[in-house]
Amino acid sequence: MLLALCTAAAAGSLERLPLDPNPFKNVDFLRSPKFTEGVQRSVQTAGGLNDETGRLLARAARIPTAVWLDKVSELSRMEEALQMATEQQARTGRPVLCTFVVYNLPGRDCSAKASNGEISATDGLPAYESRYLQPLLAILRRFPDPRKVFFIEPDSLPNLVTNLHVPKCAGVAQAYKEGIIRAVEVLAPYGTIYLDVGWSGWIGSWSSHQMAQLLDTVMTRMPADAMASVRGIVTDISNYGTVYAEEAYARTMLRELAQLGRTDLHAVIDTGRDAKDMGGQWCNANGAGAGPTPTPETGKDAIDAYFWIKPPGESDGISDPNSPRYDPECGKSGAMRSAPDAGEWFHEQFVMLMQNAKPPLEQAPSYEPVMATRPAPTIAAAASLPSLADTAKGPGEWVDGDFAFSYDEDDGSSPTSAAAAPAGAADTASRPLADGSYGGLHPSAGSAVVPAGALSFAQHGKRNRPPPPPPPLQGTVPTLAPPKRSAHASTIINQVLVLVAIGLAAVVILPLLRKKGGASNPPERVRRAARKRSRLSSVQEEEATETLHCCCEDGCGSQKRSGSRRDGSDGRSGGARKPGKTVRSPKSARDGSQTRKSEPTGLGTNPTKRGSSDATAVD
Repeated sequence: MLLALCTAAAAGSLERLPLDPNPFKNVDFLRSPKFTEGVQRSVQTAGGLNDETGRLLARAARIPTAVWLDKVSELSRMEEALQMATEQQARTGRPVLCTFVVYNLPGRDCSAKASNGEISATDGLPAYESRYLQPLLAILRRFPDPRKVFFIEPDSLPNLVTNLHVPKCAGVAQAYKEGIIRAVEVLAPYGTIYLDVGWSGWIGSWSSHQMAQLLDTVMTRMPADAMASVRGIVTDISNYGTVYAEEAYARTMLRELAQLGRTDLHAVIDTGRDAKDMGGQWCNANGAGAGPTPTPETGKDAIDAYFWIKPPGESDGISDPNSPRYDPECGKSGAMRSAPDAGEWFHEQFVMLMQNAKPPLEQAPSYEPVMATRPAPTIAAAASLPSLADTAKGPGEWVDGDFAFSYDEDDGSSPTSAAAAPAGAADTASRPLADGSYGGLHPSAGSAVVPAGALSFAQHGKRNRPPPPPPPLQGTVPTLAPPKRSAHASTIINQVLVLVAIGLAAVVILPLLRKKGGASNPPERVRRAARKRSRLSSVQEEEATETLHCCCEDGCGSQKRSGSRRDGSDGRSGGARKPGKTVRSPKSARDGSQTRKSEPTGLGTNPTKRGSSDATAVD
């Protein structure tokens, strides 16, 4: 019974936490495959993991970013991400969050050229519905398990606040409103929604009231069940506002919305490029740095999360003035040179953002998936990489948490290929090197023990293929933190043990106390039996006395009377019965073992108690 109670108490501690209204809490974040691929290219360009810059850039591969759905062809990226999240969730037992940017309205980015969309204003909402929203919806229906956040159509409503004087913006204003309403209606059953409100350097406090009024008008036209999934607003997508400025702007917007009756709303801030103020430059700002890495721990109740929504390293727009998508903002002196088209990987920008990151990238969490059934390795994220001179090399494969490396089977002298490690691969085990030491997670830093030598990148196997099982452990391996028992489970177990102890005391001690008390105070039935034996002895004594009494006629002669025993014998071993009366002593009256003769009474008869025979006088 004790075992069953303890098992039940322990099982109670394994119950999942209730779903937090903040979708960024109590979840693991998915690493964007596209961002990881860009990091791989930059690490290679920087000289690989033998180069200090290459090692710095490699740290970014672990950081989660949003998946941009800015083309119909990019919907396959959504499918890929949801498939990976479903597999990771099944493996770890913990919910996985995927974040998506829905960005393909007809006539998108009406006031600029750098990020014009593929659906024209002429094609309008029917094309947006049939070519974009419906295929997106079909994918969502296939992957119901991962948790999802949608950031809806950046820059669209803000353009209707400040740029209606631009003919293109005026022409698509109604399509923007209707398209956003329809997108929210389609996506609401599948995740949490944040509506874009621009950023502090664009809308700011000077236009926040108009922005809130427009947003309120759009929200009023949304179905009630769809509005239930709208958690709040998102600021600074693809821009360079500081965290401080964006928090102030978000609070201003939330206050304006509250005055319109839109209370209990929250905000998310894109911090991918928020290290410092870039003076309003929005296109590939030169000198920028990455801001705080994704976290729900913002210290502000109204701010749900900081998140890298625009992946650092993706261009804001092409700098070539001859390109049809060139925007003059991307040619200003404050913009970087040699930039590709918007959304394409821009290595120089990525290096700059990582080198100027605040906090430094070395302090970023590992973002390794947490196993629900066992503790994750303890990692000091800020520790530095070990010296390359002390690094061991050997044939085989090992995982460093960010990349999987393969070695030449001939000499094992240098790694021949590397690719992003599958999510959770670092959780399995490090692979042994030739000298018996281990690569993989460093016991103190959780970083890669990086072999020296030339490094070239290649796709390493298939993404969905699990890593091979590790061989028997040798050498030093990362120490796992001991599992922690929840306070709730410990309290229940302690209470059960106290109850069991009380029960044992009742079973063992109380009978001993009753037995001890019985020695000096006999039960009532024992006392009644003793009184009954006492009364019986008194009756027998009276009978014996009466038997001994006799009366003599003409004096008492020498004649004797003989009595009989209860069994009819004369009390001797044999011979005939003699005259006279035989009487029993009190003892013989009980057990018939002794007899004696009485004096003759001179009477004809002397009936006795208990069937004695008659006695006759003898001359």
